[in-house]
Amino acid sequence: ALWHELEPRGLLRGLLHSAARLSEQDRVLGLTLYVADPWLSSQMGESSASDGAGVVSSNSMKPTTFYLEGKVTVHAFRRDGVRAEAPRFADLASLPVTGAGGVMALPLQAGPGRPVLAALQVTIEQTSEAGQGPRSLHRDGLTASQVIGLQLLCSTAAGILDMRRRIESVRAVRGRARECLSIAAEVNGAHNLSEFEARVKVLCTKFFNVANVRICFYDEEKQELITTTIRSHRREENSKSHGQEASSLAAVGRRHLTRFSTKDGIVGRCVRKQAVFHLERITASPFISETADGVDLNGRHGEINMLAGPMVARFADGTAHIIGVLQLLEKRRRPPDDPLGALERSEPTGGGGASGTSPRKGPEKARASGICDPFTPEDEDFFAELLRILGLAAQRTVQVQQAGGMGAGRGMKGVERLLVV
Repeated sequence: ALWHELEPRGLLRGLLHSAARLSEQDRVLGLTLYVADPWLSSQMGESSASDGAGVVSSNSMKPTTFYLEGKVTVHAFRRDGVRAEAPRFADLASLPVTGAGGVMALPLQAGPGRPVLAALQVTIEQTSEAGQGPRSLHRDGLTASQVIGLQLLCSTAAGILDMRRRIESVRAVRGRARECLSIAAEVNGAHNLSEFEARVKVLCTKFFNVANVRICFYDEEKQELITTTIRSHRREENSKSHGQEASSLAAVGRRHLTRFSTKDGIVGRCVRKQAVFHLERITASPFISETADGVDLNGRHGEINMLAGPMVARFADGTAHIIGVLQLLEKRRRPPDDPLGALERSEPTGGGGASGTSPRKGPEKARASGICDPFTPEDEDFFAELLRILGLAAQRTVQVQQAGGMGAGRGMKGVERLLVV
């Protein structure tokens, strides 16, 4: 019956119903499901229903939140509508718990090394005849066949849920890949370098869910990096109109160029090392430069993360030209009910990282600071691909701006003149 459920919440409702039937006997049993996986938690509570016996389903009631050791949050559900009791296990690593004090707790885990999605806890609420508390499960509670049946039930449900989560992850990656293609089309339509910069900042801010995107262009002639800032100037006009005093009016913003050496900051290392750098906390890096990297290391601002890498235009003849450096600053926290955010938080530890980055860690281990979400291995992969796309798109834009796309040279010579146009 579990395979016929189309949604995870229906599958977990079926798990509780099947576990209740499997352990049904004269004694009163308490069945509680503790959901630990963020993606699985986001799938619960969207609709209300009742099973065939008229029992209120677990996803129609508000979950009860508990906290395990290590600040792990679990959401508890019961099929009978009764408020869930606190878990009898200290953390997910202590599972399974069997035959101890009238309590059995089984993990929903697809296999060794896979994350624990949830836990099923069975408690005997009826005391023994001598009034000495709950009976031992193996001796007086559940039979050995019932324990094996519950274990098989949890293992089957975990396998189904893990497979469906993998499917959702693949769908999410495909959706981001299509969005990446849209970004490539948008940036290749820019008519000048200033328009290219504006499009990249807007599109990458949304794609990576970051607070700020910064671009530094490489000047081949002076071998320096150039970044642009827009400052608003106000002027006072000593004129009285309609009987009012002189007022300050906003003038058109002016672009200011700032130069710095490639020996400074993380952006300079990106040019020299031709590598991507992932900083979980910018203040922890000895190479960070407030001026060159455009950051503030004081207080909370120094706790943000950063992903930076070189935009390089590589051609079929084997030549390559450095375009500049792209920075992603402070990945924003996604809401708890955001599907993509839930999938990112539920992903297990990954393998090796992109070139020049620190070894990949799982999202929870990578969360060095509590003010932003970590960049995932998937973010790093898309970032590396976009750097190649943006490098070629910027080179095309420079050629269009220099000579209308006819006979323009390669490289970033005279980039300062192109930026002030």
